[in-house]
Parts: sequence; C-alpha cells; structure tokens
Amino acid sequence: MCVATVMKEVRKDAGMSQTDFGRLTGYSKSAISDMERKKADIPEIVIKKTAKR
Repeated sequence: MCVATVMKEVRKDAGMSQTDFGRLTGYSKSAISDMERKKADIPEIVIKKTAKR
C-alpha cells in the first residue's frame, strides 16, 4: 500500500474531509486531493500529521 492510499484511509477513518485535513496540515483541499491521487509529492509534515492520527 502506498503512502497516498494510507493517508486517504487515515483521513477517512478520522471522519475528516480533505478540507479538514488540509486545515490540520496547512494545505488546501486541492493540494490534499492531488497528494491522494499521486499527482503531487506528499511533504514530510503531512506524513507526520497522518502518522499521529
């Protein structure tokens, strides 16, 4: 399983929208969407925030 898939599953399991997760990590909804669809690299801070969930 890739990091993008794990990130999306963790976000959904936490009941968070992409907008909510973006607020938590400091990124926009569209940036989170791009990360989940593997259209953009996932910054380390997002990985750390995902791991804390």
